Amino acid sequence: MFGVMEQYTIKGLPQLLLASGSLNNLSRRVDKLNFYDKCNWLITVIARKNFAINKTYDKYVEIHSGLLKKYLGTEYYKTIIETLNSLNLIEVNPSYSTGRNSKSFRLRPDAIKVITTDIIRNKQFERRLNRLSEAEYKEVVKNPVFKKILYNTAQLQLLNEQFYFVQQLMPDRKYEEVNGYLNDISEPFNEFQMKRYEDYYKGFRALNNTSTPLEVYKSPLCFRPTLSEYGRVYHIAASIPKHIRTCMRTKDNELIWEVDMSSAQLSLLVMEWLKELKTASISINKPLKEEIDLCLYLLNKGGFYKHIQDNSKVFREMEYSLLKLNILKTLNKRYYPSELLSELKRLFPFFIDFIIKKKTPDHKIVSHIGFKAESAIFIDEYMALPKNIFALPIHDCILVKEENTEMVKESLIKRTKSNYEGVIPVSLDLQGLFKIARVSLLDEQTHDYQMKEWYEETKDEPFL
Repeated sequence: MFGVMEQYTIKGLPQLLLASGSLNNLSRRVDKLNFYDKCNWLITVIARKNFAINKTYDKYVEIHSGLLKKYLGTEYYKTIIETLNSLNLIEVNPSYSTGRNSKSFRLRPDAIKVITTDIIRNKQFERRLNRLSEAEYKEVVKNPVFKKILYNTAQLQLLNEQFYFVQQLMPDRKYEEVNGYLNDISEPFNEFQMKRYEDYYKGFRALNNTSTPLEVYKSPLCFRPTLSEYGRVYHIAASIPKHIRTCMRTKDNELIWEVDMSSAQLSLLVMEWLKELKTASISINKPLKEEIDLCLYLLNKGGFYKHIQDNSKVFREMEYSLLKLNILKTLNKRYYPSELLSELKRLFPFFIDFIIKKKTPDHKIVSHIGFKAESAIFIDEYMALPKNIFALPIHDCILVKEENTEMVKESLIKRTKSNYEGVIPVSLDLQGLFKIARVSLLDEQTHDYQMKEWYEETKDEPFL
């Protein structure tokens, strides 16, 4: 189990509360600590929600009034919001309108600079948080998808690899000589990103000593999983940063592998376009037939991005990761004529017309189409996998042990062919659409192994 529970706080918050007079009406020390803890609870929820969606602290996040009342108390929650707002630590979204959405909050810049952690001071409030977490957990696991995900999340362990992610996040050092001196002109590291990684590292290292889904759910790091109306599942394991995931294994110390879809969002949208063509019984002329054949070839090969890069000077000049990002942004953002959209339309005129038609009334429709198609393959197949194998869905991929990679790949291929029966020719094996890759560090790549190796090499050398 976990030790003393921690929450986020703002450095110097007790002094600010005292100086502002916010605690004047509270005579007992226990009540003052309770107020302080509840202020920290709100700060924590704002920070955690941003961590979950990988957004900086200055982004508004919605918190339902029912949740505020449940955790902070009907008589307290408005006072806590007003207090933190008056201290310029949080900001309430002024565009809020009753009945349309929940109130949203964000941390102010001065608060972000001094965000830190502190233990929960009031034992009664700590017990209340534990009790509410357990009750919430019982509701969450009524959903079989959430139950299976939490069970498998409890099978994870995080290696002793703090320096690994720090090395990955630190920018390359760059120096410039001026008047015989070297000036460091390196780009500053992303403080929010580093803080996010540090928190996930700390949280999952603590989870090494847990074995049940309930213990995972009660972790200070965990948030309530959600299933969007378009089928995408958001959960703690899916939010694990890339370089933290690399340092993970199963609790029986087996390496984690992934089976994912190549060019996933683009591939899914293309399959949905092909399905619509078939459903609408559209007459296929020669140019359209050529584009369909090209798309099926690239789908089977998993080669959409490579094809775009090879056949467009505009995209060829971009780094591969930036190319992918720009293509997805172009597909999903509001419609307006642009150079990138024109390039994509030149390469795939009929498919891009389909995208433009879908996004014209509401650009979010495009991502919703992709999410539904993704869920119908990955979540449906995830739930069909045997209960006794380790598996975790991360949107457009599934994490598994190496021994199960081929089985999961074949099951995803089968599911895809079934969902697009009559659209994907039976002659296509889709072997290139899904790829297998190792996620976990090998033994020889770990810090502990390298330190042990160094010790063995140097133990007999003289100190001087």
